[in-house]
Amino acid sequence: MEKIIFLLICIAFPVMTIGFGLGFILSKEQIGTYWFGSVSAISIISWTIFFLIIQVKAFFNLSGLKMSYYSLIGFISIILGYIAMYSLELPSHTFISMGS
Repeated sequence: MEKIIFLLICIAFPVMTIGFGLGFILSKEQIGTYWFGSVSAISIISWTIFFLIIQVKAFFNLSGLKMSYYSLIGFISIILGYIAMYSLELPSHTFISMGS
């Protein structure tokens, strides 16, 4: 189970990085700011947690229950990020242009 979780993290991390970068660009174009007051400020917290999980696994060869706890913390950070994003009603961007 631990191997599957880490494999999924390793696959999802580059996708998350690309999505984060594209969101960063779209945020500037659509709402006029890169970081402050946007979803990017919340997303970077989750990205950093998953980056640290990969680093801890690679350098310290951490496994077992501790690795599962770190993965759970990363998952909870994503859920809390979505909750914060929608409850704080932060400005967001869309991939579909709704212009006239």
